[in-house]
Amino acid sequence: MSGGPAMTPDEIDTELRQHDLTHRRLAEELYALDNAGAHSYLRDVELTGFTRDAATESGTRLAALWSQFGALGAVVDRGKELRSRRTRLAEPEHSELTMLLREDVVSLGADGLRPSDSGGEVAERISLPDLTKRMNASVAALKALYTRVDAACAAVADRLASLTAAVDDAERLSELLDLNGEPGDPDGLAALERELTALRGGALADPLDPSVGGRLDEFAERVTPVLAALAELDTLRTGLPERLLSRRTAIAELAAAEKEAAEITSVVEVKIAQVRIPPLNARAAALRQRLGDLRRLSASGRWRLLAQRLDEIDRDVAGAREAAAAITETATALMERRAELRGRLKAYQMKAGRTGAAESAEITSRYENARALLWTAPCDLRAATRAVRDFQQALLATEESG
Repeated sequence: MSGGPAMTPDEIDTELRQHDLTHRRLAEELYALDNAGAHSYLRDVELTGFTRDAATESGTRLAALWSQFGALGAVVDRGKELRSRRTRLAEPEHSELTMLLREDVVSLGADGLRPSDSGGEVAERISLPDLTKRMNASVAALKALYTRVDAACAAVADRLASLTAAVDDAERLSELLDLNGEPGDPDGLAALERELTALRGGALADPLDPSVGGRLDEFAERVTPVLAALAELDTLRTGLPERLLSRRTAIAELAAAEKEAAEITSVVEVKIAQVRIPPLNARAAALRQRLGDLRRLSASGRWRLLAQRLDEIDRDVAGAREAAAAITETATALMERRAELRGRLKAYQMKAGRTGAAESAEITSRYENARALLWTAPCDLRAATRAVRDFQQALLATEESG
């Protein structure tokens, strides 16, 4: 019997009521844990790695909890039965109730189960307060474990759903573009499907594995550009008329730019001597032909080659536009240089008239020389530049000597 002081009847009634309420609460919590989706998953699915360890922990904890729940219930039921015998508590019930509520009356094995449930040896004896503390801690640990399992399963399921949708979309686009007939599976869709199947099996069997997210990310990095490339081809397929029209417009603009470059080059070659303008390699006609050839590729569904050819045409159009613009810019600069020299010569001549220097034979001679060079076709710009400079210097010298 109890070696400590006997509890008062009120203390016995209060603690017995509290343990009874705890027993009822734990019954609800254990029922909820037993029916939790995470528990069913850990119990029923063939698992590996970290998640298999979690399943072992779950099974061990839950089995111990149910056994300890039975022990708690047995003590509470015994206490209630003893308390119900008398209205006024007396011996021997008083001493036994004190022992049940205060002393180490619950026997447990090393696995946390009652020996009567496991058939094992008694490893420890604990009191009801210590038992309920231990059970509360185990319940909290299981709730945390199940929350972690639920979160990991949801995250893996979401990622797998996204990756599966990406692979399915890639396969759908491949069929829509009729690319399945291409030799060698250039997009690697079959390999991606096999890899996804293997990843799915591994991730669902061990969602708690910290490396699962990284493996799914690596797969996503491979499938995303494949899907993007196929989507781009499908966009090309659906928007091909508009794209061809925009390229025809660009080639028409190139033709106009090349015509302008050719015309101004012709003018410069007549009017300016010793012209160093790079020859114009007109490409608009050939590019127009190449653009027309793309229709045959679209008719045969060769979308990859069509996209490649279209990119090549875009690059060639841009390059040809730059070349034509450079020629036009060079030719225009030569004509503007001649116009600038003519303007300077005219300004200096007007100044010579105002100052009276125009009456000088040397000034007149130098003016006539520069004018002849600038108004003679083709114009030698180098010689004209020197002549204008000589006229200017002679004019300044005359002003200084006067």
